[in-house]
Amino acid sequence: MSDLPLNAVLISTLDMLKRQIEYTHLIHGWVIAVNETLQGLDPKFAEKVKTHPFYQGQPLGGQSTDVLLRNIDALIQQLRHSTLTLGEPPK
Repeated sequence: MSDLPLNAVLISTLDMLKRQIEYTHLIHGWVIAVNETLQGLDPKFAEKVKTHPFYQGQPLGGQSTDVLLRNIDALIQQLRHSTLTLGEPPK
């Protein structure tokens, strides 16, 4: 089996992942803004949030969104480059 179809699927999947990360980052910023606004309106808001069943505590550590997006872009470029060396015209 040729790597051309596999590379196309991987590129498409990485593009979808990148869009999802960008959207999640946008929603995360919106949630922070709402949280800070509500804390300003009700000083006990932070305590109330911590008692909510969905509250997870501190955010998980890990790479920043910018680093994740750069890594995805690098993978996409590697796949496109390997696709070009396999003989498929550039997209």
